[in-house]
Amino acid sequence: MKKMAISLLILAVFWGGSLLWQNHVDEHVLSLSGKCQEVLDNIALKESDRAEDAMVEFHRMWKDSTDHWAMMMDHATLAAIEEHFVLAQSYCAAEEFGLAYGELAALLNDLTGIPRLYRLEWKNIL
Repeated sequence: MKKMAISLLILAVFWGGSLLWQNHVDEHVLSLSGKCQEVLDNIALKESDRAEDAMVEFHRMWKDSTDHWAMMMDHATLAAIEEHFVLAQSYCAAEEFGLAYGELAALLNDLTGIPRLYRLEWKNIL
């Protein structure tokens, strides 16, 4: 009986820890999604300087949380996101720039179970 109780306790600790970790990751995704949305909003408003500032901040936030992403994503997904960064930086035309960030936003939305209310609606902007 004691072994079963100890096993259940260990299981509960691991389950609770995984829930805390997922909430932590969701917070990072939401903050990145919010910053990505800021980039798209500024593009829509033709505010290229503000869009560029938001993009720089978005990249800083991404780099600061790389360890979190590496633990929850496979290498191919990380590579795809990095590719979107490079793509977004290399585009000159605002529409193409916004499209690259829109694809990135869609990728971020797919990473967690973020409710539809909080998901980026980039298609309406472009």
